[in-house]
Amino acid sequence: MISRLSKSFPNAKYTGVDIYDKAVEYASKTYPYIKFIVASADNLPFSNNSFDLILFYETIEHVQNPSECLKEIKRVLKNDGTLILTMDSGSLLFKITWFFWENTKGKIWKGAHLHPFNHKELEKLISDCKFKIRNKIFSFLGMEVTFILGKD
Repeated sequence: MISRLSKSFPNAKYTGVDIYDKAVEYASKTYPYIKFIVASADNLPFSNNSFDLILFYETIEHVQNPSECLKEIKRVLKNDGTLILTMDSGSLLFKITWFFWENTKGKIWKGAHLHPFNHKELEKLISDCKFKIRNKIFSFLGMEVTFILGKD
């Protein structure tokens, strides 16, 4: 996703973060013009108010402590910054699709969703972490939800 963004906005600076060192190593080799670092989303190695935009794409359902991750993202997001948070919506269509995916070609992903939120549960978590919801968008036949967020 970050490589696609960098093509659309070539003058911006990008930093990719992943806890999995092999993913960071692969990304660094594949996209040498983007900075990638190994870090956990609940302990980001950045100063307060560092980023104008943070993309938390299809990740929150995979982390150990979603609330701590959101609090940490809020810390490093600039006061007038934007967080784009996307994940599956938890809709019935998604659950059926995910079930078949996990049990066929996507077996490697079985059990990868540590927190299978639905969009209402995620919205409550977002609110509890004191983010302001600017927009909520459903896509892919309602199977994915994107929240455009700002600080309160």
